[in-house]
Amino acid sequence: MKIFAGLIRLLIIKLFPNIPASHQAISAIILNIAANVLGLGNAATPMGLKAMTEMDKLNP
Repeated sequence: MKIFAGLIRLLIIKLFPNIPASHQAISAIILNIAANVLGLGNAATPMGLKAMTEMDKLNP
């Protein structure tokens, strides 16, 4: 799981270059993707909302 999470993290950092690598938005995005991949749609929604909230804090 750590290897898989690390690979997803590298991909997300490349897809979202304007978000700092250590920001909470990256973690929320990774959790959202993982929940969707596992088919946990109801669990993915709060993570998606959290990711959007964190990304909104970065947007001037």
